Amino acid sequence: MEYQNVTLSLPKEVLRRAKHIAIERGTSLSGLLTHLLDCHPVKTCFGKQSFPFSR
Repeated sequence: MEYQNVTLSLPKEVLRRAKHIAIERGTSLSGLLTHLLDCHPVKTCFGKQSFPFSR
């Protein structure tokens, strides 16, 4: 698998919670985000259903 760095802009509280979740699961923020994006429910959000976090 090939990797690429990205820059994200997140609300501070969201970042704090994400870091806490990653620590609890013994992974990094990158690992947590990769796992979440590979989950079926998230993929469904990008399909025909609306995505609740769009700007």
